[in-house]
Amino acid sequence: MIFREEIDVISNKKKAFAVPIIIDLIGLIIAILFFKYKTISVLSIRPAISIGLPSINTVLHPVNQFLTYNYGDDLQVALLFVAIIWFFVGAFIQAGYLGYLVDEFTTRSADFATFIQAGRHFFLRFLLVGLITVPLSFVIGLIIVLFNTFGIILGFVLLLVLRIIFIYWEITIVSDDVGVISALFISREYFRKRVPETINVIVFILLMNMGFSLVINYIPFIPVYTIGIILYGYCASVLNGTLFLSLDLIKTCN
Repeated sequence: MIFREEIDVISNKKKAFAVPIIIDLIGLIIAILFFKYKTISVLSIRPAISIGLPSINTVLHPVNQFLTYNYGDDLQVALLFVAIIWFFVGAFIQAGYLGYLVDEFTTRSADFATFIQAGRHFFLRFLLVGLITVPLSFVIGLIIVLFNTFGIILGFVLLLVLRIIFIYWEITIVSDDVGVISALFISREYFRKRVPETINVIVFILLMNMGFSLVINYIPFIPVYTIGIILYGYCASVLNGTLFLSLDLIKTCN
């Protein structure tokens, strides 16, 4: 059965999906209590491909994201402050989470100490990943502004192609313990060696994100968000595990 091994591992190691679920639930609570978080019903299908720490924000329309521009001028400074802090904290959590999953889906020996050690070891590298993606997002935004509708299509295709080709980028940084730039070239080779299987997983990721985004954005009630966070954290962790096992097979075969 497809994803059977990954489901078995996730079911036995609840921390693998508990971490993203807990972080998203904390984010939702903070948004409600301190930033007067409100949701808006919108029809949105977001074909996103996000690797690493799963977050329900990946599939939320911008007006419904926890750190959104929809709060009002009086809270914008506080939100900017939180966003800056999260940029650094998120890099540590992303590094620790990927370190944990790489060990869990390969050696099956990961624990909380693994999370902390990986977070410390790869922290600066994932800060650099964030710094690289920011100007890339700016370039895509500039393309959209300059070319309007055609720019939207071009920007989407460009992002999709880059994300697919370098799908193993973040995982490679951790699993191979290499630099951010080196991991780009290595991950591209990993993808080339297992294209059909990797594309299958990417299709599932796209379908999952599109399905969750359609339901959660159209029915934006807090109980729905809470259930969505739990289900999304579990499903995304299973698909992440599939990529980790796929990468392990590439290395084993070579």
